[in-house]
Amino acid sequence: MSKRLDVEMWRGEMRIPKPMMDWVKERAKRNFRTANAELVEIVREAMKREQASHEVKEA
Repeated sequence: MSKRLDVEMWRGEMRIPKPMMDWVKERAKRNFRTANAELVEIVREAMKREQASHEVKEA
C-alpha cells in the first residue's frame, strides 16, 4: 500500500464494464479530475450518503 497525504492507499487492479468506465471518464473530464480521482469521489459520495442514511435510521 502506498501513502499520500497521510492516508493509506490501496493499489490494485479492477475490472469495470466499458460503458461504465466511459461514463466515469466523461464525468472526470467535466470535473477536471483523473478517472481515478473521479472514482474516489464517487465512492466518497456514496459513503457519505450511506452514513447519513444510517444516522437517520438511528435517530
